[in-house]
Amino acid sequence: MKYFIGGEIESDVYDRFRIQRNKILDFLKPIEEIKTSSINEISFTVYVLKKTKIAPITKYIKKSMRLELEIPIDYNIFLKNTDDDNFKLIKKSIIDVMVKYENKNIEKDSLHVIYSKIKELLE
Repeated sequence: MKYFIGGEIESDVYDRFRIQRNKILDFLKPIEEIKTSSINEISFTVYVLKKTKIAPITKYIKKSMRLELEIPIDYNIFLKNTDDDNFKLIKKSIIDVMVKYENKNIEKDSLHVIYSKIKELLE
């Protein structure tokens, strides 16, 4: 399975985000081995913005079997946090968005397998 963590990040906290994101990507390496019948790729888009508040959109693209999940993180919290706290915040946000996601086009087992592995790796 392919996976990606990207984002729209304010420039003054981008390097701090990038370092934590790269650590999380390393933790998630084992999900490359997961094969499911309804998800081939999962994408997390993180938003750390000063002024713009987003309503996160989650979607499943059936044709490519791609799951796209958006994660808003409060800029002021991210700015005040230590790097370790931001690492924990991003991990928790990924797990939380997975818990909340439901889609009738995705087999429950597929989502559960991915969620369980991500939770195991990040906790």
